[in-house]
Amino acid sequence: MKRCILFLLLIAVSVFVSAWQQQKVKLCVNITNISNIAGKLRVAVYNDEKDFPLVGKEYILKLININNKSEQCVFDVDKGREFLVAVYQDENNNDKYDKSILRLPSEPYGFSNNIKPRFSSPSFSDVKFRVNTDTTIIVP
Repeated sequence: MKRCILFLLLIAVSVFVSAWQQQKVKLCVNITNISNIAGKLRVAVYNDEKDFPLVGKEYILKLININNKSEQCVFDVDKGREFLVAVYQDENNNDKYDKSILRLPSEPYGFSNNIKPRFSSPSFSDVKFRVNTDTTIIVP
């Protein structure tokens, strides 16, 4: 009887683990049109409106050294959720998002949905997208 219960428990655990693993999908972010092959890219994925655009509140963050005019990074994300991607290029490797005297960005940046705001960060709703399967997006 103990063996039967143990066997059923092992089957239940393996089914649960298998179902949990299937809830992750790949989010591939292609960053294109990099004009200055210098510094690094800060690629941030946010999944919560209250956290965007706060540094340190990203769902996932990757730093990529720039070697080409386009770069790619892949994230494992939860299936069926909404995300946004924010990218900026730290051209001088000072780990800061540099701004001009007028407080305008002085380093290249981009967002999902090809949103190009001029004077402030876009809203979460403007740049969010839902991921239900393996997905590739382009951030120019």
